[in-house]
Amino acid sequence: MDNYCICWRRKNSSKEASPLIFTHPNSRQEAMIRGDYGEMELWDNLTAAQAEVEKFNHRYPNLFFWVKEPNVK
Repeated sequence: MDNYCICWRRKNSSKEASPLIFTHPNSRQEAMIRGDYGEMELWDNLTAAQAEVEKFNHRYPNLFFWVKEPNVK
């Protein structure tokens, strides 16, 4: 089964920012406040992941979210 990862980046961050990986819901909020780039939970349904990305992009205007395809570095 394929897993799709939701990634995010602060819109004004440098491309070399190191990723913050977080899985616990409380650490997610903290990472979004402090970090420049990160990866979130895995989804096995691309449509659901894309819907979540749309919701996040609307909710956090200073961050950019996207779905990382399986096996893409």
